[in-house]
Amino acid sequence: MASIDKLEEHVDKIPINAYNTRRTELDTFFKTLKPAESSRNPPEHHSITRQKRIITRLGAITQTVELAAGASKSVILKVLGPAKNSLQADRFVQVNKNLVISGPCEVMPGVSRVWAEDNSDTFVRATLVNMLSSSSIVAQKNSELGLISWRQ
Repeated sequence: MASIDKLEEHVDKIPINAYNTRRTELDTFFKTLKPAESSRNPPEHHSITRQKRIITRLGAITQTVELAAGASKSVILKVLGPAKNSLQADRFVQVNKNLVISGPCEVMPGVSRVWAEDNSDTFVRATLVNMLSSSSIVAQKNSELGLISWRQ
């Protein structure tokens, strides 16, 4: 209670017309200010950025894999869909889990190098993880567990 009373006393000591007494000084100060000089030569940006598309394709497991509880294993994913023209061998791509498929088996996010085989199929390597800590699981061949993304 004592602090609120002191606050009111201090507020009462502030003059009501404090701005009006200094107003002419403020007005003359702002009127005498010179505008800042604008740059005569604005910086030119000559860099042309090329728009790059991000292409995403599904990745399917090439063989059936059994994972123990909480275990992880490196697997091969086949890149599905049309990727012949935009995905070259030895290129690095981003590998993520397929968000549409929910289950105890997930692909760990990471980066992988692409390789191609004789029939022009493209493949990447990914890490498959069993999220269950109590039981083993089996990931079936051709399960679309991964998403492979790259820039074109």
